[in-house]
Amino acid sequence: MKLLELIEKYCDKDGDEYITHGHYFDIKPASNEELKVFEIHCRKYGVEGSIINELLDFYKQSNSLFNYFTCDDETIFEWWQDSKELWLGNLDMDTFRYSAKREKYSIGDASEFSYGEECEFDTFEEMLEAYLQDK
Repeated sequence: MKLLELIEKYCDKDGDEYITHGHYFDIKPASNEELKVFEIHCRKYGVEGSIINELLDFYKQSNSLFNYFTCDDETIFEWWQDSKELWLGNLDMDTFRYSAKREKYSIGDASEFSYGEECEFDTFEEMLEAYLQDK
């Protein structure tokens, strides 16, 4: 995934920040230490290797999704014990997750995994692009 290309295709820019859905966010690559901590947490919680790699690819380009959690924040794993879901971030009422049980990424809210099948995706990139293009 070429994050910057995707962001620039769908988002407006104001100085160093990008704008989506009326919110400003920046793109700041994760440090090697942040990436290492994220990977340690993933292994601790038993996240599948292909998902770790996909998310590491994103975090190498941006250390957070819309400035919500940085990748080294263990809160990402808050729902893992109960539902095997990674809480990747929020923007307003929209919640971005990955479910190991469903093997899907989604856009939903705090109480629902997704807003419907049209908001469930096989890859992180598909989820992100669907959200960005639906301004």
